[in-house]
Amino acid sequence: MAPKEKYDSRDVESWVPKDLVESAISENIDVYSKFYDKCVEKKSLFVSSLNWGAILIFPGWLAYRKFYSVFFVYLSFIIGSTFLEELYNFELGRAGYLGVNLALAIHARAFLLQNINAKYWALQKKGLTNEEIKLDLDGLHRPSWPLGVAGLVFMLVLAIASSVLIEVYFKGI
Repeated sequence: MAPKEKYDSRDVESWVPKDLVESAISENIDVYSKFYDKCVEKKSLFVSSLNWGAILIFPGWLAYRKFYSVFFVYLSFIIGSTFLEELYNFELGRAGYLGVNLALAIHARAFLLQNINAKYWALQKKGLTNEEIKLDLDGLHRPSWPLGVAGLVFMLVLAIASSVLIEVYFKGI
């Protein structure tokens, strides 16, 4: 299939083929295959789904799925909001963080599919064949338990470090 000039996410024909999604995911293929079919049916890459791993430990799930870009955006949000709360003397509260976490987590599979699709589109624009694209996408979001644990530890260490920094900077301890 020749690459199109302009990408339209509503055009299912321009989406990454299902076999390439399965190659990028590499585990729990049946779950993501059904999710892909649901997205095709709704003609939308932004479909919610229940993913307990993402809901319970979102930052760990991001690292587990090697989704580093969103992991660091999420991390920046947590640390940045902590500093802003102290700087402007307001409190977002646990409910605010829980709401953001839940909203992101129920769209976790959609974010993965969108990421794979964007990478597919970029590789296709470079003129790569589907075989070359498959090699590039293979294992892109393959689960890694050590990375998931490391992501959670990293998140906790930075949260503690930012709390200490806030105490020192804003309260002069």
